[in-house]
Amino acid sequence: MFTTTITNNPTIIDSKIEELKRIASPILGLDVVVESNPDINRASLIQLCNGSTCLIIQLSHLPHVPASLKSFLSHPNVTFVSVGIKSHNQKLVPDYGIACANAVELGKLSSRVCGKAEYEKYGLPDLASLIAGVRVEKPEHVRVRDWECWNAW
Repeated sequence: MFTTTITNNPTIIDSKIEELKRIASPILGLDVVVESNPDINRASLIQLCNGSTCLIIQLSHLPHVPASLKSFLSHPNVTFVSVGIKSHNQKLVPDYGIACANAVELGKLSSRVCGKAEYEKYGLPDLASLIAGVRVEKPEHVRVRDWECWNAW
């Protein structure tokens, strides 16, 4: 079973991060969604996924960034993987003062492991399909949703 929690509540974030810590793998998928309004241009959401657990944090609606999130992202024994993770960190640091200490760019890793330079330019759906034979879909209503206006309460 796959469980997803969407929240802007620091207490729930604390609890869910404890759950993520208990999952065996210290490797998590990470994604950052940037505000859809180009005048604002800040990170709106951070998504953390490990196994069948996904935590979506509404950064722009947080009363404060929980210490548990800062600590988890900067933990030396946890690795975060993504396509475009460098740009994710570049948004998180100035917007919220948080960043991933151990960040792995999946495009570069895939290119090096598979010996195919073009993999550096591919997005996650293409890499998942080519390397793992997995189809990744984000329906349009999810991709273009105005997450900034959506309230998890």
